[in-house]
Amino acid sequence: MWPIPRQSRLKKIRSTGFTRNAANRYQKPILRRDTRSPSPSCTVPTRPAADGRPSVAVGPGPVQRIAAAPPPSPGTLVRVAPPYRTRVRPRAPHPRGPARSGTRAREENDAVRDSEWGLVVPLKPLGAAKSRLADAVADAERRTLALAFAKDTVAAALAASAVRNVVVVTNDPTAARHLAALGARIVPDLPDAGLNAALEHGAAALPGRAVAALNADLPALRPAELTRVLRAAWRHRRAFLPDAAGVGTTLLAARPSVPLEPAFGGASRRRHLASGAVELPSTGVPSVRRDVDTAADLRAALELGVGPTTAACLDELPALRGKFAPVGPEGPDGTRGAGRRRDAVRTSGASES
Repeated sequence: MWPIPRQSRLKKIRSTGFTRNAANRYQKPILRRDTRSPSPSCTVPTRPAADGRPSVAVGPGPVQRIAAAPPPSPGTLVRVAPPYRTRVRPRAPHPRGPARSGTRAREENDAVRDSEWGLVVPLKPLGAAKSRLADAVADAERRTLALAFAKDTVAAALAASAVRNVVVVTNDPTAARHLAALGARIVPDLPDAGLNAALEHGAAALPGRAVAALNADLPALRPAELTRVLRAAWRHRRAFLPDAAGVGTTLLAARPSVPLEPAFGGASRRRHLASGAVELPSTGVPSVRRDVDTAADLRAALELGVGPTTAACLDELPALRGKFAPVGPEGPDGTRGAGRRRDAVRTSGASES
């Protein structure tokens, strides 16, 4: 008989710095070339069988010396068995179900992230809002447009899958009533110390949640584009999106337990960069960048397609519609600019697409 060689592998024990030989439980039988010279005989305890041939002993009995088996010829491959066999128990099913693929896991992670964002939307009293439109429209029409912009912005934000809560910080009772009817949470502007103080106050109403400050003058906002921006912002502690002009900011986001530190107003893009916030890619999200401060901005928003409230406001005020309608190719119904584009996006804020 041939002794069974020890099956072992060299393993390094990194925790202690020593090296030792350890048998591998799951090592399969291997083929190894036998180059050793055979032993002439070996001694095993046996018990004579009925036919006189020796057999392996299973109890007390005489010890006999038997001849060894003939050795294999040199160069013969000999199958060597492992030193012991291990029964592998079948793995019990995981209580959470089968293993998930990479794509499915990423989709589930996106779904988890999508439920963590709270938006803070500041809104001045309507009498003081959109003052830069005063040269183009009358005061009553300006207040109507400011409320329409805020309603389309909040409706689109609530329709985005990445948003759970929308907090509107305002002291205007009319705007508070209309926006609360859409599903927003109204927080009074108790500091009453400007835009950034209102944003800090609104962010404090969402403890332990990822917070994003969003302008209230985004009438062309698309829920899908807002979700795309927030998913990109989740990769950073603080991130912001510049406006269409590349000077200001339309969105500033911060992860949970990270201070928002808003610096809106004027050249806020430069200030947010200096504060350590990461600038998000601005391609493919024009509706999130298109804020409206001037008549030219409103024409650009109409080119993108505004929400239903702003479109209805322009429809009710023909003078505004003729003044801000962009010049474009005539549609199949004979309308140009805002009329044709408004119909195309009338329900865009209702669901994410």
